Amino acid sequence: MKNNATTTCVVLVCLGVGLFALCGAKEHPRFTAEHAGTAEMKIINRIFSATSATSAVEKLATNADAIDVTALKVTANLSVQGSAEKVLYAELTPQEFRERIAAAPIAYLPLGTLEWHGEHLPLGSDGLQSYGFFIHLAREVGGIVLPMLFLGPDRMQKVDGRELYGMDICQDMPQEMRYENQQLAGSAYWVPEETFRTMIEAILKQLRRAGFRIVVAHGHGPSTGFFSKHAAEWKEKFGLETFVCWGGELDRQGMGIQVDHAAANETSLVMALRPELVQMHRLPEVSKGWPVGVAGKDPRIHAGAELGRKIIDLQTERMAKILRQALAKLSKEAPPD
Repeated sequence: MKNNATTTCVVLVCLGVGLFALCGAKEHPRFTAEHAGTAEMKIINRIFSATSATSAVEKLATNADAIDVTALKVTANLSVQGSAEKVLYAELTPQEFRERIAAAPIAYLPLGTLEWHGEHLPLGSDGLQSYGFFIHLAREVGGIVLPMLFLGPDRMQKVDGRELYGMDICQDMPQEMRYENQQLAGSAYWVPEETFRTMIEAILKQLRRAGFRIVVAHGHGPSTGFFSKHAAEWKEKFGLETFVCWGGELDRQGMGIQVDHAAANETSLVMALRPELVQMHRLPEVSKGWPVGVAGKDPRIHAGAELGRKIIDLQTERMAKILRQALAKLSKEAPPD
């Protein structure tokens, strides 16, 4: 193994071991189940069986050359996926579901798409951002995070027999950001608003049946706007309090959740939540023009993981206050039918 790779391994495992020591964890079940057959994982599990972070690091120094970088990246990511509180609907057992919904009957619905977000961000950025943020929020307030959607409404035009959606259409953008209308690679998400309404109402009906009283939905701009617009209607129809994550001065300052398109805000959020998916080198140099399908502050200049983490912290605090107030209000009401 090359020296620089070994150095990277040492840093990553030290981070992982330190986090495990703080959490009092010896071994990570999912990590072990998926990777226990590899030589790297056997070494890592031996390291993680150490009685202290110090002795674990000492063992690391002996074994560093035998451990693959990819395996260690898995280990370093345990602070997010490892021993932390389970909040994902798909992963809960019935008893875990009963406990979580009794404590906080909140469902979080990531309104994703598969949509162009510049050359530098993944096509699922809308859902990945809201999904990641909801995991943070659910661990702070309580509740359960649903799987992300990938269909949603947007503007649509037919041009020469082809349907163009969303950012395929360069509309209402400053001159320096403009580009030709075109089918952007990978976008596969558009449905009419009435189809989206049918989807959302079917989901809300099932969530109410399962015992939820509050639904927070956020993600793709047009999907989020549509959800917010029908809040009063759906409260009457389903008996659910519904929220999105927009609102307030922070949004206007670029410090909200998903308040641009693939620009500084969204790029920073993906950098904070899923840094391995961001490929900034795919954007043109600043001197060579504006990147196609990016709307907002220039991500090449203004984006960063630190900014993304600051946004997440601010918005977690803001939304936690809103949801705790909603839960307090529910507790004063008569039990649901």
